[in-house]
Amino acid sequence: MGNRQTLQARVLNCLLTIVELEPLIKKLPLDSDLRAEFKFIKSIVNQVNEFDLSENDVSRIERATATFLDEISVPLSIFYKDFKKQKLQ
Repeated sequence: MGNRQTLQARVLNCLLTIVELEPLIKKLPLDSDLRAEFKFIKSIVNQVNEFDLSENDVSRIERATATFLDEISVPLSIFYKDFKKQKLQ
């Protein structure tokens, strides 16, 4: 369905979306193994152009990214509410 560059761009978008959340996620009381995962994700960002991807691979990565974002949305929203309360005080 998509050409190689498009597939790679879609995966890169997923990875960068997750990496951009790192500063916020680091502030949450979550498993420390998550830091190793962020390090791994950052290490492969520059290698995406070497990946040989299929549409199925990319769809699976996009679904996993969406699931991760859904799962992290509640803790982040709680953190954001607490942060706003602290700023107002």
